[in-house]
Amino acid sequence: MKTNLGVFYLVVLHIGAWPQRCEGATWDYAKAALEGKTCALVSNSAELLKYQHGTLINANQVVARLNLPPYEAHAKYVGSKTDVVFTGYPPLVGLPGKPNWARAQGYNPKLYNRLTETFTFLVDAYCASDRSKPKLLRGGYASQSVCLKHSKRAKRVCSALKMKCGLGPTEMLDSAWQSASKSLLPGAISTGFVGYHMLLSACRCVNVYGFNTSIGGHYWDVRHKTGKSHRMGPEHKVIVSTCIAKNPPKFSTIS
Repeated sequence: MKTNLGVFYLVVLHIGAWPQRCEGATWDYAKAALEGKTCALVSNSAELLKYQHGTLINANQVVARLNLPPYEAHAKYVGSKTDVVFTGYPPLVGLPGKPNWARAQGYNPKLYNRLTETFTFLVDAYCASDRSKPKLLRGGYASQSVCLKHSKRAKRVCSALKMKCGLGPTEMLDSAWQSASKSLLPGAISTGFVGYHMLLSACRCVNVYGFNTSIGGHYWDVRHKTGKSHRMGPEHKVIVSTCIAKNPPKFSTIS
């Protein structure tokens, strides 16, 4: 499976299986909560504006989103339910030298602090062990030590926002990198690719929405341009729905 380099992933779950103390949670809790469930992974693509799939998305037992998007005003297209969020440290603390980057992109962490029964795992692709990453991503900004520094800072921001936060396991990131084909590299595996990989390891099946596209832009800002660090085309060929519906929507691969 494909992965997206250098992105931090925040896994937020509020499906009722979490311990009260955040330091007591592990990915094992997440897998137990997701096991046997039908999960939806919703992208941030403007492609979603073509289809009013909000009700279809909400029908999944678990709905996962990416990078803390402002989804409420677009519920008829992207659904109104959120159980899981995969994100990175930039939507929480910005990029180095660009503290207002997240606000400029339209990401909205404060929207998620109202989900009081959520638990978050903050995980970044750069935090994978160096042996799992391409050589060009083993030093400098892409080093594991730098990643851990930023993700710990993002974890403190999560806590300040009253979100239950924890750092996710390195082995899950290693596995995602190892599943990425050479067609994705050089470059970074995306948040969506890692999120898809993690859901597959836990859910009974995964429905994906908004990944069968070459359209740029976010559904809340169609002018947005995807960074050149990701190779979305090859990723999207790997990210496909694994649930087989009796009456699938007239929408290629649901995504």
